Amino acid sequence: GAMAPQGISMMGDDKAEPTGEMDEVLNTMLSELSAEEIEQAARTSYVYFFAVTKEGFKYTISELESLRRSKALAMARRCLVADKGKPDVALKRMRATFVWRKEMDVDGVRTCFGEGHERHAAMRSSLSHSMSTGKYAVRGYDRKGRATVLMCPRLKVWDDTPDGILAAILYNAERAIACTERRSEESLEQFNIVFDYSGLKYEHSMSLAAAKAVVFALRDHYCERVQGIYLLDAPMVFQIFWNLIWPFLDPDTKKKIKFVTGEEEKKQEFGDLFDKEEAVSCILADGHLVGSFDVPKYLHEVPFDFAYDEL
Repeated sequence: GAMAPQGISMMGDDKAEPTGEMDEVLNTMLSELSAEEIEQAARTSYVYFFAVTKEGFKYTISELESLRRSKALAMARRCLVADKGKPDVALKRMRATFVWRKEMDVDGVRTCFGEGHERHAAMRSSLSHSMSTGKYAVRGYDRKGRATVLMCPRLKVWDDTPDGILAAILYNAERAIACTERRSEESLEQFNIVFDYSGLKYEHSMSLAAAKAVVFALRDHYCERVQGIYLLDAPMVFQIFWNLIWPFLDPDTKKKIKFVTGEEEKKQEFGDLFDKEEAVSCILADGHLVGSFDVPKYLHEVPFDFAYDEL
């Protein structure tokens, strides 16, 4: 493989400023991809996806071309960073992700609630079921404009399957990415994941099969997308589940995980990260976003690239 470009080891926070050398590597990576693959790479951006599927008339052909290129480069950069500056490995990851996104029908996931298309009826009803308890939602942003996916494991959907759980998490991850992109005016591309473990009993834990599917999907296909993973008020019973899943986490993910318990720790951890206007009460005790959550409103009325509480 090529030499690791300088300045590439910058860890996840915001987008790295690409160095000249890195630009060169990224341009070379893109030159290895077909036009169809560049299109797929660009579509990992909701702004680009929306532009080509919903509002193409707003852009001139050359604007659309430059948007396509910049969003494809952004994906290449995320993969290159995740793969420690090895372009050949990063290209493999990109191609595996194109295949996976097709299999998962990510574009269908993004649009299935906004349109009445028959062909997405099964996906709609399955996602609606997996999300029926309000277990997953994009709620609020951190101070920089990164969206937050809030998960409440106690709100378990008892008959859900590993596939259903994966699809619901995929829906919310894509939605959080779209929210961050819009809210930060395309300057950021990451989101936060917050698990609220209050009220958790052991039987609320997701199956190991589902947990592994989620962990591997995020690791392989959402590299450099997750800013931080916060586990709030985890009870002792969670330790059993945690010990099972820990060996499957990659080192980069492990670094992003923080356990935060009780008001004092939350104040310390989240006081600088979240404004109380943008926090639910499990994150900051005086958070303004109300706990109650209307699932049909979230799925059918709030636009895909808006957090629940923005409307």
